[in-house]
Amino acid sequence: MVFSRRISTPDGRFKGVIQVGTPMELFENLFKRVEVGTQGTILLADDNGTLLARYPAAAALVGEKVLRDDGVLARLRAGDNASVRINKAPVDGVERMLGLQRAGATRLVVGVGQSVEEHLANWRHETVVAGTVTLLFAALALWLLVRTTQHARHSAVRTAQLAATSKRLRDITDNLPLLISYIDKDLRLGFCNATWRDWLGIDPDAVVGRPLSEVVGPAVYEQRSEQLQRELAGERVGFEVESLALGVDRFLQTEYIPDVRADGGVAGIYALSTDVTAFKKVEMQLSQLAHVDVLTGLPNRRRFEDKLQEAMARSRRDGRIMALMFLDVDHFKRINDTRGHAGGDAVLKEFAARLQRCIRITDTVARLAGDEFVIILEGLHHAVDAERVAHKVRAELLPSFVFDGLTLAPVTASIGVVVFAGGGNVEPADVVAQADDALYRAKRAKRAGRDTFVVAQSWASQPTR
Repeated sequence: MVFSRRISTPDGRFKGVIQVGTPMELFENLFKRVEVGTQGTILLADDNGTLLARYPAAAALVGEKVLRDDGVLARLRAGDNASVRINKAPVDGVERMLGLQRAGATRLVVGVGQSVEEHLANWRHETVVAGTVTLLFAALALWLLVRTTQHARHSAVRTAQLAATSKRLRDITDNLPLLISYIDKDLRLGFCNATWRDWLGIDPDAVVGRPLSEVVGPAVYEQRSEQLQRELAGERVGFEVESLALGVDRFLQTEYIPDVRADGGVAGIYALSTDVTAFKKVEMQLSQLAHVDVLTGLPNRRRFEDKLQEAMARSRRDGRIMALMFLDVDHFKRINDTRGHAGGDAVLKEFAARLQRCIRITDTVARLAGDEFVIILEGLHHAVDAERVAHKVRAELLPSFVFDGLTLAPVTASIGVVVFAGGGNVEPADVVAQADDALYRAKRAKRAGRDTFVVAQSWASQPTR
């Protein structure tokens, strides 16, 4: 890699250039010293996504474009210093969470990627450790509660000692970030800690002795009824629930632990609920990154594949027609070349918005890659309904696209459609292949001077146009 710097005279005139060459092995050896996990990677590229160096080494990819231009690189070129994305590496097919950092004022971009699977594994390990520590404290408090109850039965002379122990127990449980309670075999509350007041607005002292159904309400009680009955039968039960109270939405991991007597009968239930909202939000954010296109906010290819499989299953079950439309923007490369990547991105976002205006809430628009989009139409009455949507899309694209105050040349799209009636031994890949073929027939027809779209109806051998 050659770095160049201009030399100027004191009055600013050009005097010469200094050039320093750095072997790429220097970067690869430097990258080896960084711990990124067994499936991690470090790369050096320019701001167009062309690979310069990589660890682990991939000599065949040096000089090749390895980073998708989905808006992230454009933002780095525009002045952003860093960005994060989900990226699947072409050399090994591993899906990684890739952090990109621009190197100062240069056109170089450093990327550090960690396998999504490894990242989730680390997060799960940390969650287990944190949850275990909290549950250990809770288990200690519950053990003290059990011991206190047993001692109270054995000796009245220890009343003062038990009162002190009970106060210490109350202080411990009241300061734990958990919902702790005891429910007797008649499903009445025998104990609640102060967290009930903080999280649920329920006074612990006011509810002791009252039926659980009366305290939490019939709807919540009905949701817990099955778990409570399993618990009273001696089974330990764990489950996750979402709770909305005092204007705060929480995800709670709840454990029911049976209070088993010496004779094997169940005297009641110890209940522990841990707030796992922070971990749940991280999980949902990772899932969102993995299933949503960053530029347009539409479902990405992975989410589209799930949606198509679900739509075909509904079509078979309900006996209703569905259709798959493949679309791409005509002459998109020309738009990118004349208006730059920012202009191309603006066209893609507006194109996505106009497609969404053409469909119902039960349909799906997704972006596969570049200027390739798909629409899944469900619950159609007739095959011709898909043609009506294609006409609607063409009409929606007629108004001019405007970028940076300038009106662009008319933006049009080629459209290929396949209609699926729910019959036959047909896989999603077969539907995709036929829709893709219909798209390219439409593009050939457009080059021949016929501005049209192609519909392959119900796997018929002859398409209608």
